Amino acid sequence: MKEKVYINRVAVDYEMLYKRAEDYFHRHGVDIDFEFIESDYQNLSYIKVQFPQGERILLQPYMEQVVPIDESYDFTSFVFNGREFPPPNIPTGFCYCPASQPFIDILTDELNPPELDYVTICHEHMHALVFKANFAGFAVKDVMDTYYNAMDLESADSNFGEQWELLQEYLNFLDQDKK
Repeated sequence: MKEKVYINRVAVDYEMLYKRAEDYFHRHGVDIDFEFIESDYQNLSYIKVQFPQGERILLQPYMEQVVPIDESYDFTSFVFNGREFPPPNIPTGFCYCPASQPFIDILTDELNPPELDYVTICHEHMHALVFKANFAGFAVKDVMDTYYNAMDLESADSNFGEQWELLQEYLNFLDQDKK
């Protein structure tokens, strides 16, 4: 899979974070090639939205309306610096599907706990994989926002472990497609 990643004035080592994410997904049978593009979108805003899990702060306008989406990629994402927003109105990571491919907003913040940006990247990509599986005809439930043991990416007893299990049939399909 290929992903175009817009890097918007982030202050963290995103290359290291994405290298770790690339390794994580590879170990689970999903290869994602990330192409980074520096961007300089300024004066971004936010909107408050009510979800079943509670109120969330999202980028406004949705960045899929702003950055170019290349249909030859499997995903597009926009990585932004949370320090550019006034607390407590800092947008969160968010994966949605405006067209034929998932679009991912990734919050980074140099003041986050050490693992949080990495987990956010992986978490939002799990949502994207669920979208891809459902597009391919697999009825996969998305359990990522249960946040069950959410920082334990490697445990079967976590939202990640449960999501990998639910994605297994789709992953088998991808593996067969590689052959």
